[in-house]
Amino acid sequence: MAQDLRTFTHRWFDDVWNDYKEASLDEMLSRDVVCYDFPDVGKTVGFDDFKKTVEHFHANFSNIHVVVDDVIVEGNRVASRWHVSMTHTGEGLGFSPTGRTIAFNGISWVEIQDGKIMKGWNGFDLTHPISTLKALSTAIAQTH
Repeated sequence: MAQDLRTFTHRWFDDVWNDYKEASLDEMLSRDVVCYDFPDVGKTVGFDDFKKTVEHFHANFSNIHVVVDDVIVEGNRVASRWHVSMTHTGEGLGFSPTGRTIAFNGISWVEIQDGKIMKGWNGFDLTHPISTLKALSTAIAQTH
């Protein structure tokens, strides 16, 4: 079972984040999912809200490349440590796209039941990468 959940975890990041295969999101995420601290502090409740968050993320960043560094499985719970790089190409962050690549590290902890993520907790800090992009966007706008 542990190997299956390791495979599940790698597939989650590959299919949902790197490649955004909507069918995989439908298959791997519970309709009643509760996700804490993604995208912001607090919680996202339900499949539809989580899907909107994923779509918003993909609308604002391209070339998303998540690499899973470690996976720990305990029963039906999985902890993963990962790093990601992505290019800012969308306008949905409140400022113009910069075309710049950002990178950061994170951790995710999920509970899986019947082959679907039921609960998730995430830890990463986008404050510095986003503030850097915003400052760059402002600087680009001032030069044009």
